[in-house]
Amino acid sequence: MIALLYRSALRLILRTKTLTFVKVTGLTIGSGIFLLTCLFCLHEIDYDKQHPDYDRIYRYVHVVSSPDGIQRFAFTSATTGPALQERYASVQSFCRLIFPRVSVRNFRSDESFNESKFGFADQNFFTFFDFPLQGGTNPETILDDPMEVVLTRSCAKKYFREANPIGKTLIINGELIFTVTGILEEEPSKSHIDFEFIASFSSFQVIKNHPVISQQIPASLNVDTKGFAAFYTYLLLQDQRSSENLIAEFPAFIEEFRGKGRSERLKPILQSLESIHLESDLLYEIQQNGSLKIVAVSFFIGLLILFIACINYINISTAEFINRSPGVGLKKILGISRASLIATHLAETCILTMFSLSLGSFLAMLSLPWFNVMVNRDVLFFRRETALIILCICVFVVIISGVYPAIHITRSKAVEAFRGTWKGKPSSFALRNALVFFQLLSSFCLLTFSILTYQQLDYIVHKDPGFDAHQVVTINATATPPEKRTSFKNKLLTDRSIANVARCSTPPGESFFSYGITVPENSSDEERRIGVYQSFVDSDYLQTLGLELAEGRFFNPDIGSDSTKYIIINLSAANALGNNVLNREVELPSIFSPIRAKKYVAGIVKDFNFASLHQEVQPLVLEYNPDLCGYFLVRIPTNAVGASIAVIEKTWGEIMPDVPFDYSFLDQRFASFYKDDQHQKHIFACIALIAIGLASIGIFGTTLFLAQQKTKEVSIRKILGSDRLAIVLMLFKPTFLILVLSSVIGIPLVNICGNSWLNQYAYRVDLSPLLFLVAFLTMLIVVLATMVYHFLKITNINAAQVLRQAN
Repeated sequence: MIALLYRSALRLILRTKTLTFVKVTGLTIGSGIFLLTCLFCLHEIDYDKQHPDYDRIYRYVHVVSSPDGIQRFAFTSATTGPALQERYASVQSFCRLIFPRVSVRNFRSDESFNESKFGFADQNFFTFFDFPLQGGTNPETILDDPMEVVLTRSCAKKYFREANPIGKTLIINGELIFTVTGILEEEPSKSHIDFEFIASFSSFQVIKNHPVISQQIPASLNVDTKGFAAFYTYLLLQDQRSSENLIAEFPAFIEEFRGKGRSERLKPILQSLESIHLESDLLYEIQQNGSLKIVAVSFFIGLLILFIACINYINISTAEFINRSPGVGLKKILGISRASLIATHLAETCILTMFSLSLGSFLAMLSLPWFNVMVNRDVLFFRRETALIILCICVFVVIISGVYPAIHITRSKAVEAFRGTWKGKPSSFALRNALVFFQLLSSFCLLTFSILTYQQLDYIVHKDPGFDAHQVVTINATATPPEKRTSFKNKLLTDRSIANVARCSTPPGESFFSYGITVPENSSDEERRIGVYQSFVDSDYLQTLGLELAEGRFFNPDIGSDSTKYIIINLSAANALGNNVLNREVELPSIFSPIRAKKYVAGIVKDFNFASLHQEVQPLVLEYNPDLCGYFLVRIPTNAVGASIAVIEKTWGEIMPDVPFDYSFLDQRFASFYKDDQHQKHIFACIALIAIGLASIGIFGTTLFLAQQKTKEVSIRKILGSDRLAIVLMLFKPTFLILVLSSVIGIPLVNICGNSWLNQYAYRVDLSPLLFLVAFLTMLIVVLATMVYHFLKITNINAAQVLRQAN
């Protein structure tokens, strides 16, 4: 019986090859896109769940409250973890992690590299987290001793080629010798901890006694202090319920650990390990995390595209019935039951669905590398859930696409179906129009949102950041001693191809260090604390970046007290301080001393965007200390870029031959801020094109149905003298009205969603009427282009022959 049903369905499919091709195309694209989005969502949800005790691991983070707002920091001091374990029995163990920027080279090679994924971790790192090691290395002892390091396989190949690296050495910052004790079995995947090296935490006891390297890695000097916050702290609790009890104890812990009254500003929280990737967006994250919102939106859009493909199938299937109705009527007259007819149609849908799913799965597998580049992930196609997803898609498509057309087609009366005069109920037309409306509404919204993302990204890329980032080369010199940096700068300035050179501890585009400054109030003994960002600079910083002074003066190397008594602030910090800012006394923390230093405001620079345009300009403090400036900002002429880079590299090689020459252009560094936004732009552009393409297929099916329904009416109009334009307008009017209605309803939807998305940017475009007009006209052109084939065909019919056959 089943075989007979499928043979009958296959014959029906082969009779209508063109429409079958259109239906298969829509289902293939829809199922392939939905499969990709499901694989992406599963990949994101799986982050950090490979660790056996992931449900009991939490990250300790800080929420700092101040009059100027709330800041959330991903890290804390190095002493927090030991203090928590000592005080609370529910804390079974802790693990600390920090990522200072260092230079690395092979002991037998002159080639070195700056590495930002070089982490120092406690000796229990590889038992705390499950990162499998190669060759059966014991994870409990692999980081026991100082100056030991574990590499990823890619790093091992980078530094040692094909040789076995175990037991060999690496030189860190030109002087520290680390021994390789292990290799990871595979690259860290689906983990928010992104690393390439893990060195033993006890190495800091050696580093802090080194007179040069300790200055380059300040964390080594502050590993025993409570205030220096640069360490990520993870806690392994007895069970999940322990976290709630521990959070309730945090105010008392802060009062005891950090000092009386500190719990009012410092409010620790615990983040479950599995929630960090999708739900955490704190300052100084190890890497940029994903977003639960993006996962939800991705799944919804994938399901929407699959549903649009199903709508296409429904519209084309019901349109086909005009040609198939005589056969259906004959079968009814011959006594074939309605249930058998429904089963035949569902069998046809099942065949097409399985064929489309096979093509869609193959398409998804082929496009996965390109998709991974777009979303910056390593999503896998072959996983345990893939077969289940495909099965669910098959059931969903068969039910959505097959049930309604089967019921609709078999509802006809036998005689009307046999004569081809059955028109269906008014409710069927209303449902079909509703489906077309849904398609056009979805396509309009996605197209409008795609144009909006392009406008916003174009705006922030070309917006003036408040300084001149063009033709500025950023050079990382953090692994070099201060005296060599001074020599390098002085020698560069003697060359005519170099316009200007400045030094700073944090170039624009990097994560600036933040702290609180204390402002004594003149009217009382009280004081205020203001959260600010900070960078050390030299006297050429202002001129090199093209910053403007609003008041006062900038640093002068001839004034010795500038490094000890004065600071420069931006306008945002000045506004936070209040009136009469110049020469105002403030107290700043020091990275080398627990005693806060009193300094005075010497000048105010106009605001500039030293961070992403996702946020407004924050209060900034500039301090004068060239010895702590590990980056160079070199301005070069526009007409001599190649020559200037060659001069810089040659000078670097002469003064610092053992340190890698690591440079980038400042404007390119800022462009990297918006890498994820660029991915979103490309994704939405592709989604909009796919949605429009699928909607075109749906319009094709609807127009086919309309043309078949209106053939007799068109013939009569032609005989009565109607011209082609009038006939075309008559046929196009229903779809045009649906398009107008979908656009009218789509505008407020896009307004709500668009404004919600734009609110993540401090500097944003406005939703203009021109945006919606362009989207509407684009949709109108697409609809007209899709319908033109049927318009030409129906207006060229032989009216007399059609009416003769109808009679």
